[in-house]
Amino acid sequence: MSQISKHVLLNPAEKAKLKKACSNRLNWSDGGHWIGTGKAPNCFANTHLSSEISHTYRFPTDASANQWNMEWEKNIRYMGHFGTVGLTLGVGLMSGGWGSMVAGGLIAIFKDEIQAKIPYPRMARNWSYQVTINYEYRWSPHPLMTKNFTILTRVFIRNHQNHLIEQKQIKEHYLLEDLPDGLAEKLASQISRNTTSDYR
Repeated sequence: MSQISKHVLLNPAEKAKLKKACSNRLNWSDGGHWIGTGKAPNCFANTHLSSEISHTYRFPTDASANQWNMEWEKNIRYMGHFGTVGLTLGVGLMSGGWGSMVAGGLIAIFKDEIQAKIPYPRMARNWSYQVTINYEYRWSPHPLMTKNFTILTRVFIRNHQNHLIEQKQIKEHYLLEDLPDGLAEKLASQISRNTTSDYR
């Protein structure tokens, strides 16, 4: 097969048709030449999507910082399995926005640190807590080419002077076949955005 890798956006029906044609050995000679019906498909076509969402919580008062600290302490004490980070946040953001993330998704970010007895991120007045999530989706109909989804979640904590005092990141890798159909593509194709709010 001598096709050139080309970035394309395909709907589900087109993807299924292309995948079927490229995977069927009866369509190809032993030398890799197309012997199927009609024009040879471009089995080196690929879809590459990426997006970034970022949100910063500000803590303008002692009360807002204390509220955050109490929420985290309560969740760490009573929650068991934290789940995966980027998927938890991504699905939550699509359904409920950032307001629903504190009890559900944000705590997942520090699951490894919590289990290792490393202190959770306590906030103070005029500090900020930023979560940035990068989604990257890659798909190709070629049986041997990449079909995966990567999520990079980063956390930045800044003090009252806006100095970065702590930074953490978690990178998660998934095979598309292990995820609900269409979820990875939907997350990676959303409009990138950067938002800020005061924590209440």
